[in-house]
Amino acid sequence: MKHLMTFTAMAALMTASAVAQDYPSRTITLIVPFAAGGSSDLIARAVAEKAEQYLGQSMVVVNRPGGSTNVGLSELVEADPDGYTLGTVSPAMTQQFATGASSYNYVQELTAVGQISNVPYVLAVDANTPFNTLDEMVAFARDNPHALKYGTAGAVSATYSSFARFGVENDILIDPVHFDGGARAMAAMLGGHVQASWQAPSDFRANVEAGSIRPLAVAGESRMEGLYADVPTFNELGYEVIDQLWTGLAAPAGLPPDVVSRLEGALEQIVNDPETQQKISELGLRAEFLGGDEFAQKWMAQEARFLETLELLEAAEQASN
Repeated sequence: MKHLMTFTAMAALMTASAVAQDYPSRTITLIVPFAAGGSSDLIARAVAEKAEQYLGQSMVVVNRPGGSTNVGLSELVEADPDGYTLGTVSPAMTQQFATGASSYNYVQELTAVGQISNVPYVLAVDANTPFNTLDEMVAFARDNPHALKYGTAGAVSATYSSFARFGVENDILIDPVHFDGGARAMAAMLGGHVQASWQAPSDFRANVEAGSIRPLAVAGESRMEGLYADVPTFNELGYEVIDQLWTGLAAPAGLPPDVVSRLEGALEQIVNDPETQQKISELGLRAEFLGGDEFAQKWMAQEARFLETLELLEAAEQASN
């Protein structure tokens, strides 16, 4: 019996090794849990364009918006761990289990492949509003509770929890309106349905250039370059806010280590490719690779921050009742 178990284990290892050596042998599906047009979608497409060059097979982007990323992420968790179904992940994934939005704890049930980009969030307002500075918006919101609305990328998203935390910490009441992705939140702001939004700089880029959106503050440690170079950081303005949007690749748990290594190595090459760097930069984002282990640590840190935010929001709600 012992010899049979040893043989079975060896056979399994040999099979996994053979799979890794042949990987990939067909097209890879890349799930984006947001609608087309947002930052996650655009980043995914920039990566997919280089997949054949560095992996030897094409990569097809499939948008699965809905449920504050749960539609796409649950599909990713349930996929076979063979390396042929990957997905983009962002801070939103760290919030689903804690809020009860999903029975899956994505931080525990996905394999980190690597980070693609990292960039601070931006707070912007409709150019038709009278606010030219963050202080002006905050002063108005304090004097007029619930008069303003802001668009989010989902009820369980970092664009919601971060803005909500900012509101609690600065004694302002601005009501959230939730959408499936930053692109739809942007459309709502352009349509006059919401006055503000907290999104990736890429989501605002075209409309900032057109003058229809006015950025008020950047949630980074330092100012950005290019289009947002003149936009102050929250810290410059006296508000302690550091909030980064990272995007990367994940796979179902149980992916063979050799396949993870193959994907991680290819992703590093793709992210560091000058054409990818340029394309992501043109989106108003910053290409910044992290390996799988370091990226997984970032997931856990983000989850801890969200749990802290959740406690803060719950305490504020209880105090107001």
